[in-house]
Amino acid sequence: MGDVLAIVAKDRIIRSRRNSEVKKIALIFGALLCAGLANASVIYDSIIDPLPPNTPSEGYQCCQNSNLGNSITFDGTDRNLGAVSVVMSNWAYESAWASLVGSSENYTASGFYLPLTLNLYADNSGVEGALLGAQTINAFIPWRPEPDPAHCSGTAWQAGDGGCYNGHETTVDFDFAGLTVPNNLIYTLAFNTQTYGTNPTGQNGPYNSLNFGLSQTTPSVGQNNYPGSLIDNNTLDSGWGTYNPQIQFNASSATPEPGTWVLMLGSLAALTFASRRRVKA
Repeated sequence: MGDVLAIVAKDRIIRSRRNSEVKKIALIFGALLCAGLANASVIYDSIIDPLPPNTPSEGYQCCQNSNLGNSITFDGTDRNLGAVSVVMSNWAYESAWASLVGSSENYTASGFYLPLTLNLYADNSGVEGALLGAQTINAFIPWRPEPDPAHCSGTAWQAGDGGCYNGHETTVDFDFAGLTVPNNLIYTLAFNTQTYGTNPTGQNGPYNSLNFGLSQTTPSVGQNNYPGSLIDNNTLDSGWGTYNPQIQFNASSATPEPGTWVLMLGSLAALTFASRRRVKA
């Protein structure tokens, strides 16, 4: 009887070890699979890295813009979009809009919310073609730091680098996951101000002091189709010189690449073989 109980107990231990090893293999394989599915790449990037406190920027209210963008060509071969990031330069600070703070959920002590729309169009030789995709988000825009008259003139603030700035840059993210795009397109960023946009608000607000952050260098990834020109109010506009809106397009492969599959399957086989040897031992 004792021998039987010992055999049963040993069998339970072996089963327990086997189940434990199988779970470990499943978890590791799942992690490898997720890593393969999350294979992402930057296909266009004009954002300055590292992002400075502020850069030159283009205002919408002050410069009579309803939208601003560019005609671009992507790098690489991935065309399944993921996240798209834009850089906004905000010149509005909290004390200037104290009367609005708390008046609605759109105005807080930390910043304000504003709908931003990113449109993606087919590029017909610099002319907007069919709408490929669009996304509107209620973006959070942090207030810029308060004026620092002890170190800066006017209403500028002093950053950690010792420079004085009128605006403060922040990054806003859009999610275009699931959208497949061509090798080149036109994008425009749109939002409403007091007298400009698709539906002007008709009222003064901090959005009148919100700008699209610009770079004065060529994109680090991808290229501009018409250097010196931007899409301004849906029209190809020359005379922009070296200025480019700061934006980054990320693509995500829908399935793991062949090399990733080889890695995952090879790892699974090795783990399974090692598990069997440990159980038998």
